[in-house]
Amino acid sequence: MKNLKIWQKLILTFMMIIVLYCVTVVLSLNGLRQNEEKYSEFYNVGYQITNRVMNMRRGLQIIVKDISFITIDNDAQKSETYLADIEKELNLMSENATWLHENFQGEQTLLDKFEDSISRAVAMQEEVIKLANTDLQKAQEMLLNEYQPLVEEAVNGLINISNAVELDAEQDFLSTTEMQSQLEVELLILAGAALLITILLSIYLTRGITRPVHELEKAAGEIVNGNFNIQVTYESKDELGKLAKTFKNMTSILEDVIQDASMLLREMADGNFDIRTQAEERYVGEFQGLLLAIRKLNRDLSATMGHINMSADQVASGAGQVSSGAQALAQGATQQAAAVEELAATIAGISQQVKDTAENARSARNQSNMAGDEVEECNRQMHDMMVAMEE
Repeated sequence: MKNLKIWQKLILTFMMIIVLYCVTVVLSLNGLRQNEEKYSEFYNVGYQITNRVMNMRRGLQIIVKDISFITIDNDAQKSETYLADIEKELNLMSENATWLHENFQGEQTLLDKFEDSISRAVAMQEEVIKLANTDLQKAQEMLLNEYQPLVEEAVNGLINISNAVELDAEQDFLSTTEMQSQLEVELLILAGAALLITILLSIYLTRGITRPVHELEKAAGEIVNGNFNIQVTYESKDELGKLAKTFKNMTSILEDVIQDASMLLREMADGNFDIRTQAEERYVGEFQGLLLAIRKLNRDLSATMGHINMSADQVASGAGQVSSGAQALAQGATQQAAAVEELAATIAGISQQVKDTAENARSARNQSNMAGDEVEECNRQMHDMMVAMEE
């Protein structure tokens, strides 16, 4: 089932559910049909037998009553009415007995006993009626002592038949109830099985769809994080299997393209511009633009490095000229250093002379200060003398 298409899996699942549903419906209908047959049999046989037995018992009672009236009242006109009524009831009883003989499915001995009793009762009935025409007293005695016991025996036979029918009806009812209970159990089992199978199939289908989806989702997350070393283990011939296979091919192409592009850029970074792609067949579609961009970058960098090398050669040549000029400048600097040294000696002599002159000037200033003090003292003394002379 793993290699089936998803729509085939769904159809198969629904078909199994429909089959279980149909089996449940068929069993239900079969159980209902059997119950219907039991109820129909009860109505068409059991109920009819009970009803006809009741009619026959009622007919026997009517016959006994009419014969009793015949043995009591010797009125010919009334006797004709009673005899007509008896004939009618006998015909109905004969019809019911024939139907009972054809449809009664119980013990045949019960029916045989009844038929024997009713036959003897009918024969005795004719004797009682004949005797009533000549001797009412003896007819009454025969009615009470011989005819009524035969009728009671026939009635008991009918009661036994009715009891047997009721017993069969009760057994049919119990059988129907048991069948109904069994049908309910079977339906519950089938419903539970259908529900369980539905749940299991739903879980199987859900896992069959979500597991590869989660695996692909995880793999896509790894690719987003830059990890192309992933394993997609799901394999199937359904739509998700094809998606997983396509996803693995996509991952392989991305990994090859990135590794090849990294190799090309790394070689160019190391100064190797004479490099070719090793996976050109992987650069399909939009990846062709990436390969063309790398090739253009290779050409541009190669040309730039060529210009840089040429400029470096020119700089090296100019550096030689600068070195010669620097040597000449160093020689002139040596000569200038000697002149500067001589100038420094002259400046040192001048500095000593200036120092001596400053010392002499400082000594002269001291002497001048002393002379000033003496002049001031003389002035004071002259002032004092002038004051003294004025006094």
